Amino acid sequence: MRALGDIWQDLVHYLWQVGFNAFEIKHGKNLQDAVKGYDTFSERYQATWRQPLPLFR
Repeated sequence: MRALGDIWQDLVHYLWQVGFNAFEIKHGKNLQDAVKGYDTFSERYQATWRQPLPLFR
């Protein structure tokens, strides 16, 4: 799944967790800043497509 447009750095992490695997960053935005969004959080409480088991079971 691909996300297009004005992709905010703080949303990259969530979009990645729910199955987006391609991002088209808006012209003028810094790609390196967007990539930092992958590591916004070290742990996730909720189960997601990429991490099917929740943190607390």
